[in-house]
Formats: sequence, C-alpha cells, structure tokens
Amino acid sequence: MRRLPREKGFSLLMIVLIFVVVAAAGVGAAFFAAKIKTIAAERQTSKRMLAIQAAAEQYYRGHPDTGLPGPSPGEVPTADLNLPQNHRYDAWGKPFEYYRESGNIVGVKVDTTDNGVDDGNWAAGYILSGGLNQNIESTLNPITHTITKQGDDILVPINVQAEAIEITVAELAVLSQKSCAYLKACQPNLVSYANLLEALIGEYSLNATYKTDPWGHDYILNPATNNNFYSSGPNSTAGYTTDDIYGPPLGSECVCPPPPPISGFSFNPADIITFFGFFVAVSPSAGSANAVGLSFPANGISPQSSGGADGGGYITFDPTFLNTGLRVNEDLRPSTYPKLTVSVWVRPDVAGGNHAVFSTDTNATAQLERLIRQSGGNYSVSGGLSGNYSDGPVTTGATWHHLAAVYDQTVPNVTLYLDNVAVIGPSPADMPNNQVFQLGNFVYFIGIRGPILMFFGNQWSFSGDIDEFRIYPDALTAAQINLLYHEFD
Repeated sequence: MRRLPREKGFSLLMIVLIFVVVAAAGVGAAFFAAKIKTIAAERQTSKRMLAIQAAAEQYYRGHPDTGLPGPSPGEVPTADLNLPQNHRYDAWGKPFEYYRESGNIVGVKVDTTDNGVDDGNWAAGYILSGGLNQNIESTLNPITHTITKQGDDILVPINVQAEAIEITVAELAVLSQKSCAYLKACQPNLVSYANLLEALIGEYSLNATYKTDPWGHDYILNPATNNNFYSSGPNSTAGYTTDDIYGPPLGSECVCPPPPPISGFSFNPADIITFFGFFVAVSPSAGSANAVGLSFPANGISPQSSGGADGGGYITFDPTFLNTGLRVNEDLRPSTYPKLTVSVWVRPDVAGGNHAVFSTDTNATAQLERLIRQSGGNYSVSGGLSGNYSDGPVTTGATWHHLAAVYDQTVPNVTLYLDNVAVIGPSPADMPNNQVFQLGNFVYFIGIRGPILMFFGNQWSFSGDIDEFRIYPDALTAAQINLLYHEFD
C-alpha cells in the first residue's frame, strides 16, 4: 500500500513560540517607548528649570536690593522672570516648587547629588520637580537650611554668586569714584575716614545697597591704606581672605588740596635791612604765591633763571661773601597761626655742620621756634621748649629735596617730612606764643639763623640752592604733603 507524503506546516509549539516572541517584542517596544518618553520629559523638565535658573540670576543682576522675585515657597514667578507660563510646570504637568531665601543669597544649601555625601553649595534658592513619579521626596530642613535630592526628584539650585561679585565690583568702583570726588572737594562734614561711607551715601544720595555688599555685610574701609573700600566676599569673613573683593585704590590726587599759601608778605635781604636800613621788597615768582626765585640786589644771593625744583628760577645762597639771608615780613608767631606748614625745596652744597633753612633765632640762647636746619649731617626741626629733633640724612648733589615742617600748636606737635617721608615726629613742640625778637618784630629768616651777629658770629648760613618756599596757614596732612612732593612731577 502506498503511503502519502507528510504535509509541511507550523507545529503548535512553534506557533506558541512565535506568539511569545511577538508579545515580548511588543512589551519591549512599549518599555523602550516609555523610557524614551521619560527621558524626553526629564530633558524638557530640566530645560525649563535651567531657563528658570538663568532668568532668576538675570533678574537678580538688575534687582540686587530686592533679591529674587516671587513668594517662597510658591509657583515660579514667570511674569517677573519674563518666561512663558508653561515654565510653571514640569513636563508631567505638575507645578515646580520654587523656593528663595528672603534677603540672603547664600541662605540655603542645595545638594543635587544622592550619594550620601554632603557636597552641596549655598545658594539663593532652588527649583524642584517630583520627577516621573510626581512625588516630591526632597524636603528642606528648616534648621540647617539644607535640601538634598532624593529619589527621582530633579533639583536645580539658583546660585547668584557670580552676579553678586559683579555687583560688588561695580559698587566698589562707584564708592572709590565718589570717595575721590568727596575728598578733593574738602567736604566739611567729613570728620574722619570712619564715617566716610555714611558721608558718601548722604552726600550723593546713593542707594542703601551701597552700604552693604550683596551678602548683607557692610563695606569696609581698607585699614591697610585708608583709601579704598572692600567686601568680605561670599564667605563673609573679613581680613584679607582669599575671597575678599577690593575696590579700586584712590589715587594720590584724591585728597583735599592744601589751602592757598600765605600771600601778600615780602622778602628782604636780611643783611642790607639790618645794617643799612635799605629795604628792597622781593615779589613772588609767577605761578607760585610764595616762591623764592626772582632777581633782586643782595650780596651773596644769586638768582637763577631756570633749573629749579619747578623747572623755573631759584636762589643760590653763597655764604663766602657775607652771612646772607632773607627776612620774611610776616607775623607768623603761634598766636597768629596755631597751625602752620613750611614747605621748601633745597639743594645743599655741604652736608655737615649747621645751616639754617628757615629760622626765628636772633641770639644764641633764645628758643628756636619753627626752625628747619641742617645739623651734623641730618635735618633738624625745633620743638620750641621741648627741644630739637634731628633725623633724615642731608644729601648733596644735583637732586632737589623737599622739606615740609608741620606745626600744630593745638596738640602741640611738630612733624618733619623729607622727600615725602615723615623722618621726625609727630613730636612734642611747646611753642612760646609771643616771644619778642629783634627790633620788637617777630621775624623769620630764610637761609640764615638771624642777622644780629652777621659779621661777628656763625649764623648757620645756608650754602646751596632754595626754591618754592611756601608757608601754609594749616597743619597739612601726609596726603597733602604728598601732593606738594609730586607737584612738579
């Protein structure tokens, strides 16, 4: 009997296997589709959160006095941040949790990792999404002000430190600019550097933010220089720490300029006055109210037309012919000028011995008031009844040197500056107020101790050049002396 061939087809097992494979593929495709959808939603959510972060930081840059906008905690203030309203929600349709610290840009510590390690940073606020499961698991600790990411939450900090530093730099630059203008204008209500910040805010109607930095701490006057402000920076610890922020230093021109020097008095050759009664007034040189440097007939005193400290004229004192000097026709006694500064440029020919630059002494025993002289290779200044003080080496040669003796009878003290450095004092200076000098006049002399023993004794005659002799009716500050020293730079 002939057998029919077996028909080919799918067995039941194969059919079952096919259905299993197709079902698994469908499940896998659905899983991957869901995963892709989740990733897309997370990316969209993160993108919105980063846009909120950037807008909040930009808002703070323009509103440092008010800080971040909106209620806290609350919805994202899209209107203030100029964002579409859909930025209030994450990609799953749930509102973001928006939090900001009131008045503190480093008031909350935000840890965006879930690794069990505290590596968060202090921020001004944060944006929080519950993620896929729409259940916010991250919570703010009200005691430590710390929030750490939990589960599938998405946490983004709002950190305005970079903006705060920009604002601080800009405010410090304004304070430096206003400080310079204020000091140059010699404002009368400035008592000391201690109240400079308050004075600036009041004088220029500055916003209250100029009193404190963005971290809420007062701007501080630099104690090292007393001429610029600084911020203690993000860590709010003052004292030259690494994050302190300094304003531009004030230039040497940022100081109340000296008052005009005493004007109207004249100079006379001391020797001719004393012995011949022949008065020859010497007018100040052009451009300097009380500068020595013009021509006049006097033995031993030679006018020079150029090459002085100011580039113009000066006087050469030559004591080889006579003990010559100039008399200053002005009552400069302490009762008339309790505060007084003598400023003069000198170029000595000799370093040793005694040589008067400016003196009131008319005999060997009188108290030497307001005296500047060379003494044994140093410069010396008188403290009246308190004695004399010597320091600062005398240097000869072609270089001009600046001397400034500052007397303040209200303290009383005296300070001598040599080339912008206080080499003496402040030292006690007990000045007699009404000492009577030769011929009943209280007179001062330039280049000589006094004319009474001109032919018969050592009158400490100055040998060398003198220029730009000025007398100021005030006790000039170190900053003002600095202006005089650099006047002809």
